Amino acid sequence: MERAVTLRRSRFFLGVVAVIALVSTACTAASLSPSPAAVASPQPSPSSSLSSMAESISPGASATDTPALEAATDTPSATDTPEATPTDSPTPPLPKGPLPSLGPVPIGTWTGLKWIAIPGGNSPVVPRSDPNGDSNATLESWSRGYIEFMWDPYKRTLLPYGSSDGLRWLAGPALDISAWTADLKRWDSNPPDMGSTIDDDPTDCEFQVSQFQEGPASLLMVGYVECWTAGCGSVPFFTRDAMWTSDESGVWNAVDLATAFPGGNFGIISGSSKGFITLTEANARPALLTSADGRTWTPGTLPAAVLTKGSTVSVPEAFAGGYVLPGVIMEKAGYQSSGTGGGGCAGGWGATNTSLYQAALWFSPDGTSWTRDALIGTTASYNGVAITVGKLDEHTLVADEEINGVDLEWVSLDGHTWTGLKSDALPGSLIYGRSRSLFEVAPNDPGLSAPAFCVLGANFQSVQLRQSGDAPWWGSILQKALGPTGLLVTIDGSRFWMGLPTAG
Repeated sequence: MERAVTLRRSRFFLGVVAVIALVSTACTAASLSPSPAAVASPQPSPSSSLSSMAESISPGASATDTPALEAATDTPSATDTPEATPTDSPTPPLPKGPLPSLGPVPIGTWTGLKWIAIPGGNSPVVPRSDPNGDSNATLESWSRGYIEFMWDPYKRTLLPYGSSDGLRWLAGPALDISAWTADLKRWDSNPPDMGSTIDDDPTDCEFQVSQFQEGPASLLMVGYVECWTAGCGSVPFFTRDAMWTSDESGVWNAVDLATAFPGGNFGIISGSSKGFITLTEANARPALLTSADGRTWTPGTLPAAVLTKGSTVSVPEAFAGGYVLPGVIMEKAGYQSSGTGGGGCAGGWGATNTSLYQAALWFSPDGTSWTRDALIGTTASYNGVAITVGKLDEHTLVADEEINGVDLEWVSLDGHTWTGLKSDALPGSLIYGRSRSLFEVAPNDPGLSAPAFCVLGANFQSVQLRQSGDAPWWGSILQKALGPTGLLVTIDGSRFWMGLPTAG
């Protein structure tokens, strides 16, 4: 069976590929261009629900969806960013003491991060790691809390833990992973086509999250297991993808992919308060599917222009106002004869493609009726045209066009109107938040100094956050998740730090 998702993308930004890069410079001011688009190169009981935990943060802790550039409460989603190679150093004990009381992130423009080391004893129970010290915990976040998926490579179980504040955790029921039974049985049998001898070490197989999205009232997660062997030239083995959804109860229910999707195949899924959307294929043609809960999917309609010969469509993006679909239209078909004459190997006749291609964006409130947007600054080209769209938060979209090797970038707050960005306007690697996000900028010396973190203020100006307090071990490989109480960071799924945003 072919993998349902053939393209793996980093969890911290599924929508945009070329717009945001991890750079080694400080956060700098980046304002919108007023002109047309410019060129841009102990284990807790599982009986309690996550929703009751969320209510314990404080009144108003549940975020509301408001535009990113106005005062807003953070309602983020999942993230994961690359980090520096860990350094060898003694591991001090976890801090002791009572857990702090945390409220929701502040309203207003953030100006700093105050770090605290979270006392031990309340964290999720992490399964035994492999000899190399790799963690079996995967950290994610959503608008009302944080989630860790605990993979036990010895028992081959997947257990979710949830927290509304990153301090107190509840274990949920184990996920149904029967979708991987046949694949893992094949791996265990060590057939010749695996390429090398398996040493029967359970830690050879590790759980990975490939997609994590939040919809109107549910979470959706796609994951797989990756197994590998020692030795030169060994090739990793991947199970098929499995999908689950969950509501606030913390229970994750498996989705029957063969029933939910045509042929059991799906593409990159984007989720928002509006719903979920994905681009797949039906009868050898592109097809759109939308869903309110991630379990029942309804066929959508593509714009007529992208169904014409020579035109293409790429991954759609869901946001608070609806959906945006990127594509490339063949506006004019044409071929010009060329050749040297004479026939044979010495010469011959051929044809040069002189068709004109134009990047385009369409907006839809429901995934069925589409209106083409205007993009100022783009032009038709004979070749080398590609366009992608993603979101910086629930309300802020960004589009990136590559035309003949040059990047053009636009930003939109409504999915209709697009404004050109100056070159390299976005300051670093995105840590996504549903109503507010952070950008991480790598330190000049990753092993010794802390990275910088920025937010986008008025007019999309980049503001670097001051950092203070008991900061994480920046020389280690860290997972980060931006949730309702702040930026939660972990090394192994049991030792945590929280960056508490400050404002004013």
